[in-house]
Amino acid sequence: MSIAKKGSRKITVAEVDYQWRVSRPRRISDWRDECDLLDEVYCKIAAQYGLRQVADVVFNIPIELYREPKSKILAKYFGIIIDGFLGIEQVAQIKPGLVADIIRESLRNGWDPAAKGDYMVEIFERKPFEGSTEKLRPAVIVMPGINEASMPEYDNLIRLVEVS
Repeated sequence: MSIAKKGSRKITVAEVDYQWRVSRPRRISDWRDECDLLDEVYCKIAAQYGLRQVADVVFNIPIELYREPKSKILAKYFGIIIDGFLGIEQVAQIKPGLVADIIRESLRNGWDPAAKGDYMVEIFERKPFEGSTEKLRPAVIVMPGINEASMPEYDNLIRLVEVS
C-alpha cells in the first residue's frame, strides 16, 4: 500500500524523488524519573512542578519512490520524550537530512526501490550521556510575577509576558 500524498513530504536524493512521512510518536514505556539524561538544574526546577519524567517512544517513517512506488523503507526511530514545561517535548528531530541519510544507507545496503519487497530499518536515538557529559536541557517557563532572581543559572528560560 502506498503512502498517502496528503501529509507526506517530498525529498530528492541523487536526483531521484521520494516521499516520506512521520507518524505520531507511540509511547512504548511508562513514564519514569531519569535525571541521568536531564540537566541537574532543570531537574531541580522541574521537580517543584511535578515534571521531569521521560518515556520511550517510536516513530514510524515510511519512505518510497514519489512516482510508481514498488517497495518502501519502513524505518522505526526509537527515541525519548520529556514531560516538560511546554507539555510533551520530543528530543528527536526527524528532519529531511536524516531521511536522506536513511535512503542513502538503505540503497548502499541493498534496497531496490523498483523491486517488490519492503526494507526494514531501526534507528536508535543517541542518548546525550553516551560518551559525553552533555545532558538534555529542556525549556523552563518563567511566569510573570515569579522572582527570577530565585531562578538558578539556566540558559533555556522562556519568559512569559503578561498582557493587560
